[in-house]
Amino acid sequence: MMRSAVVRIGMAAVLMALPAAAFLGHYGLSAVRAQSGPPDLPLVLYGNTTPQTTVGQKVHAYVYDGTTWTHCGLGAVVADGGQQGYTVQVAHSSQISGCGASGRQIQLYFTPHPEGGQYDGTGGRLTQGTIPWSSEPFEEVNVTLKQPLEVRGVVAGIAARVE
Repeated sequence: MMRSAVVRIGMAAVLMALPAAAFLGHYGLSAVRAQSGPPDLPLVLYGNTTPQTTVGQKVHAYVYDGTTWTHCGLGAVVADGGQQGYTVQVAHSSQISGCGASGRQIQLYFTPHPEGGQYDGTGGRLTQGTIPWSSEPFEEVNVTLKQPLEVRGVVAGIAARVE
């Protein structure tokens, strides 16, 4: 008696599963499809700057893919235990198209003043040279900054009509 009950329950389970399998197969869901894995990790750059920068300055990371430059990260100049340095997270190309990948170069740009600070009339600074992309998640890179970029003037938004 017990054996027949187990057989009936097993048969009922199979009969109930058949319509579900047929439904899934009919709509193209016959096999489990693996999704692509998570994106690759970004690269976190950190280090000291020469000359010294100001806490609160923003740091932009641009990546060169051989053809174009892509904005791939934003960081800041921070203070930690009496020391001051920069940190910036640079996206991988699996996160933002055109960003970090093997063989690509990174250029950092330091804004001319800290957020909310007084603008002193000078432009921001680029790092001397570029930084090669690294597959390591963290990379300490002490950088030397070029002279401030020359500010040639600010032009307010002017609408021009071309005829």
